[in-house]
Amino acid sequence: AYYGIAAIDADRRGPSTDDINHWVLIVGCREREEPVPTLPTATSVIEELLISDSSTQAQTAETWVQRSEFLRLWGGFNVLLARPVGIAP
Repeated sequence: AYYGIAAIDADRRGPSTDDINHWVLIVGCREREEPVPTLPTATSVIEELLISDSSTQAQTAETWVQRSEFLRLWGGFNVLLARPVGIAP
């Protein structure tokens, strides 16, 4: 099992390298469907990441964030994958 670790802008100002000031752990991902208001039989697939954030700005320790928001606002483009010693891939 690998853990995703991403450098982000804790103030959610976007993906500028000057604003990278915090690290978060990506602990999960999911896809969910939401109805499309203008098309009653259609749904839209929403991709989300479960982010574990230890900053004081975080309202909860873990929160689901839309993938596009994580990229656009958090600046979470680069992710490192880490595996603790003794844990099989």
